[in-house]
Amino acid sequence: MKHPILHPGQNLGPHNGEAHYHAETLAFDLTSIFIQTMLLLTRSLTFLALELCDFAKMIAIGAVPQRSGYLSAFFGLVPSHGLHVPAGCL
Repeated sequence: MKHPILHPGQNLGPHNGEAHYHAETLAFDLTSIFIQTMLLLTRSLTFLALELCDFAKMIAIGAVPQRSGYLSAFFGLVPSHGLHVPAGCL
């Protein structure tokens, strides 16, 4: 006779606690989590580096916040977005 499939958190299977143990081991693959985290950090830091290069180029050609309202808004909003990236990396 087959046992019914029970919710892993209930621990009501034929071997008390076995279903919960299997759910925890399948749900968290630490190798996959580590790889995904490293890829995300690499992407985030690359984004910041490219953003800083763009700002340096813009300033070098005279596109500074004092030049126009658009550039004032741009230099106010884009760096604010860039600030949350390192905060997320921490």
